[in-house]
Amino acid sequence: MHRYVIFTIPNCPKCLENKKLLDQKGIKYTELDVISNQENIAKARAYEVFMAGTVVDELTGDHINVEEL
Repeated sequence: MHRYVIFTIPNCPKCLENKKLLDQKGIKYTELDVISNQENIAKARAYEVFMAGTVVDELTGDHINVEEL
């Protein structure tokens, strides 16, 4: 398990941008598709994620601005 989770949907520009930034910074993350997986949708709701591309720190539950990492 990685510390950071990004909640994604297909063809999402913000998702692609944040994944690219995480990759460039060498930060490992778990990608959770919230379109077709009810467990991922429930996890997104638990973290109060309402927009695709949101990155969450699973240790703290905080939403992360990837540019500030």
